[in-house]
Amino acid sequence: MPIDAFTHHPPRMTITRLDDPTIVLEAQYNPEEVKEKVGASWSKQVVPGLSHQVKQFTNTENRRISFTMVFQAIPLGLDGTSRIRQVRRFFLSSVRPRRNVGSIASAGAPRLLFVWPEYMSLTATLESANMNTKRYNAGGPPIELSVEVELEEIRDTAIFADEIEREE
Repeated sequence: MPIDAFTHHPPRMTITRLDDPTIVLEAQYNPEEVKEKVGASWSKQVVPGLSHQVKQFTNTENRRISFTMVFQAIPLGLDGTSRIRQVRRFFLSSVRPRRNVGSIASAGAPRLLFVWPEYMSLTATLESANMNTKRYNAGGPPIELSVEVELEEIRDTAIFADEIEREE
């Protein structure tokens, strides 16, 4: 096996800010687990005299995915603590609107593009990012950050079951 094979890393999961596509967060390590939640919304109709409520389909709930990202400064040295600060700022800024937005439609927290190469991609909003710093260097900054991320998909068009069934 060539030595280069040990230095090459597999494709990494990324999250890109769609309000500024130059802002891209690449996972230092791909998450060990991704939870995906899908569901249907039903309206319960009360029919007088009927022994039960009739369920009527209303819509499909937005898909939610959650995972934990881990960033460590140790393999990167001093640049690692800077990287941890950048990751923290990425999540803090991804739940806030930008200053001087052009319209009401573009106001609010930015949309994100989540891409896991060869697996899935979706346009989403950041619903939550629970950040946990641990292990600190002698100067005080953390040398490890784990982030529990929850994203909720955004779709601007309808998608139907037969379209999903045809996806590879």
